[in-house]
Amino acid sequence: MRGLSQPYGGPRMGGCRSIGGQPQGSLANELAAAQTDRTWWWKGRAAVTWRLWSPWEAVLAEWEAVLFAVERTMLAPGIDSFLTTVVGYDWIDLLADLDRKAAERRLATRPSNNSRQYNRRDVQDGLRLLTHDRLPASARNALRKALPSKAQGLAFELRAYRNDLHHNNELPLEEIYRALDTSERLLLAMNQDGFALKVKAHRLALIQEFLDTKTSKNEAAEEHTQTPPAQPGIQLRETSTEPEHQGRSRIHELAKSFGVTSKVLLDQFAIEGMFVKSATSTVSAADARHIAARYYPDKPVQ
Repeated sequence: MRGLSQPYGGPRMGGCRSIGGQPQGSLANELAAAQTDRTWWWKGRAAVTWRLWSPWEAVLAEWEAVLFAVERTMLAPGIDSFLTTVVGYDWIDLLADLDRKAAERRLATRPSNNSRQYNRRDVQDGLRLLTHDRLPASARNALRKALPSKAQGLAFELRAYRNDLHHNNELPLEEIYRALDTSERLLLAMNQDGFALKVKAHRLALIQEFLDTKTSKNEAAEEHTQTPPAQPGIQLRETSTEPEHQGRSRIHELAKSFGVTSKVLLDQFAIEGMFVKSATSTVSAADARHIAARYYPDKPVQ
């Protein structure tokens, strides 16, 4: 893992994101606001500029490293186990043969010299076979019988996340959460429940860490807010006796009105950057209307 600072615009190290570009996403924008630059001078010249990381950036870097670990130790072996059972132990040889034939079709005039290295525990190889459009009939039919129709879409989505992660593209915290959720859903579709439970633990830990950090920031802000003293001759208004959740909706009630499960609704809030702790938590009417407009336009919230 990278420490608290790195040369500005320097290479990606240890699976952490590059900071040379402009951050994307609502949480990433909040991170960028806390960055400061420090320059080390040598013989009157600026030798190197360092960008100091805020605690939020450290959180983001740690979770990118977690996503790397999930790919390597949970998603890749889960896909390998599934393909070995459904397609056969030689599924990696099948992928190599498909690549060789594709190269020969492109060259047409001479055999291909394919020097690519294949590894059954490389998540990219497993995802490529799951999404390949030129599988032989036996493998294609076996996968169709063993996987629900949505699984290929999940595999395509994970290929995109994998490419972003391995090619220094920025991944905001919302996208890291979405990648963990998609990994969990694909593993469940492949009946790899053990690996799926491990991914779920990381996904829930991400939500909890975000909530804990946000709570700490709110408490720190409240400590600096002082109530002004009452002035003589001016009566203070009575404190409102309305419950805290007045005008708010509980997640499980919203989910019922939308006709979906609480988990689906919690995930949709998370995708929008609004992390909600549980099905019994409450959300504001404005947030509920935002979700309704985005995902359930035919079911407006009052």
